Amino acid sequence: MASYDISSRLFYALTGGRLVVLFALFSATLLLENSARLAFSFFLLFAFAFSATIAAVLWFKKRRLTRTLVYAYILSDLFIVSVAVYLTGRTESPLSFFYMLIVLSSCFFDHQIGPVISAGAATLAFFVMGAIELREGSSFQGIALASFVNMAALWLTALLGSLLARRLFTSREEVNRLRSIQDNLVDSLSSGLILVDEAGRVMLINRAGLKILEGLLSIRVGEKLEACWKEAWEYLKGINSGDQADRKELVYKDSSGGPCYIGISHFPLRDNTSDEDKILGQALIFQDITELKEQEKRLLRTDRLAALGEMAAGLAHELRNPLASMSGAAQFLARSKTMDDNFMRLLGIIEREAKRLNNLVESFLLYAHPERPQGHPKADVKVVVEEAVSLLEKKKGLPKATLEMEFKGTQKVAVPEDSLKQVVLNILSNAFEALSEKGGRVKVEGFREGEMVILAIEDTGVGIEDEELRKIFDPF
Repeated sequence: MASYDISSRLFYALTGGRLVVLFALFSATLLLENSARLAFSFFLLFAFAFSATIAAVLWFKKRRLTRTLVYAYILSDLFIVSVAVYLTGRTESPLSFFYMLIVLSSCFFDHQIGPVISAGAATLAFFVMGAIELREGSSFQGIALASFVNMAALWLTALLGSLLARRLFTSREEVNRLRSIQDNLVDSLSSGLILVDEAGRVMLINRAGLKILEGLLSIRVGEKLEACWKEAWEYLKGINSGDQADRKELVYKDSSGGPCYIGISHFPLRDNTSDEDKILGQALIFQDITELKEQEKRLLRTDRLAALGEMAAGLAHELRNPLASMSGAAQFLARSKTMDDNFMRLLGIIEREAKRLNNLVESFLLYAHPERPQGHPKADVKVVVEEAVSLLEKKKGLPKATLEMEFKGTQKVAVPEDSLKQVVLNILSNAFEALSEKGGRVKVEGFREGEMVILAIEDTGVGIEDEELRKIFDPF
């Protein structure tokens, strides 16, 4: 069984066409026929058709096109036409061609069964009217010829109408499929897409485009691009004048105040149906490249740190030998008994400073060639933090602060314990130094999140300036 999914416009056109034709017949009968009985019969027929039409429209609005409505629609049309044909000459009626219109209209509702039902019912109606005429004494040959011609026309119309309707419905399904693919293709793009016509009005913006620009811009279909996205409009004007590169990066501020980078490019919409290279509009493709820009910054920072690490390694090796000589000489002189107390104090200073410089050299070497965690026992984060806090309590000059520690379960990580302790000690020192002279609060929290161990350290200090925040991973 074919689908009854026809458009509302087609249904109302067929239904309205029925009333127009019947009204025209009724009007012609009043003008051309002097028979009051015939005019009254057509009036009743028109009233029935009008009532059936109202009922069909109400049913269609409530339940759409069901099988019951289709068959009732076809049979009511057959009844109306059969009565009109019976009143105007039966098998010789000039209105018998309306049967073919019913067969054609039934193809739109059901191109498989509809033509068969309508053509079969019309054939039966001709047989009945022919039998009535034979009983009244009409010529058998005339009735047979008229019936044969009409039935041949009916079934030929049913066959051709069914083929054409099947092709029409197949084409419509293909068009709908292609339209669905087109719509889904546009909305499946991960990049934003905006189509602009020749007048500069936005014809389309896809779902990804709305998501990318959410919180930054408001783009609506039908608006001028110049009014809703001035930078993109100026970019297109620059492209057309030859003053603009093919790609451009635009910078906006997101809801949190951070930078949001939008990369934008374009291509023209050309009319391929004509020989002329006519431009129908422009298409803008754009992406949120904020993460890409951050990756570029991280790569640049990594390259810079790698170069600095190589320089640090070379400098450390060059400094280590003179420091060893200085420290050894100071120790040798300190063991001699010829130095007075003043010289011994100076030698002690030299030895301490040499040791401090050696520690700095070790830091350079550790930065240049960081220690790998393989082979080290797992460090307990809670123990490391407690030892770092113990060392920090001995440091003078730090403001008084309330220290809160909270650890959920046991968190162990496969990193060198000394390195982790140094990192925690540095961050805690920064937290305490950021507090005011009146003191504040420092909170340390450790917990597990999936495969990761999270160590969060927060304070109530003044925080880090934006300019300094970008440099927190720069060494030294």
